[in-house]
Amino acid sequence: DSNSHLCKIRIEPSYTGDISYICQSSETHYNFLARTAAAYGEQFFYDGVTIHFGKLPPPEKAINMTVDQDLLDSKINIKLAHVKRQMYGYNSMRHEQLSASETKLDHHQSWLARDAYETSKKTFLTPSITRVPFNASTHKDVAIAQESANKRAASTLLTVKGHTKMPFLNPGCLINVQMLKNDGESYHFACVRVVEVAHRI
Repeated sequence: DSNSHLCKIRIEPSYTGDISYICQSSETHYNFLARTAAAYGEQFFYDGVTIHFGKLPPPEKAINMTVDQDLLDSKINIKLAHVKRQMYGYNSMRHEQLSASETKLDHHQSWLARDAYETSKKTFLTPSITRVPFNASTHKDVAIAQESANKRAASTLLTVKGHTKMPFLNPGCLINVQMLKNDGESYHFACVRVVEVAHRI
């Protein structure tokens, strides 16, 4: 391919089941891949060098950034949202209704995100019931789609935005956000993953 030098491609899907049928219609190749990744719980992003589809690459060491020193004009948002997504499907070959048990997530990188998630579950008690967004054939397929939808909803509960002069940031890398105390010492605030970067020269 004459364009093979433009970027590297890494494909390592988490989903290992059979996909009986999937259709691309009235959408770009990018939107088709993004929709497929979202449905099956795969990561899909470009880090400036490599296009990743599937599992997250092995994490590198988190970058320490202190608010008002390394991270300027920062905006930290914490919100509540509906995080109880319950999905169902139907296997017409076996005349079988497909479902999954409740999805349980672990926000091990941030106590703030964990508290927002637990409070969201207690606030929005009734599950949001929707059909699985692809042709599911097993209960496992429904569980994968349901977990993906719940993870997407939970990932929006804590967001950190700001400007920095620190180079080499790319989607997927981890940031240890630190705050300054009154005495000038810093303390750990949250660990977040970069999902969007805009470079300016």
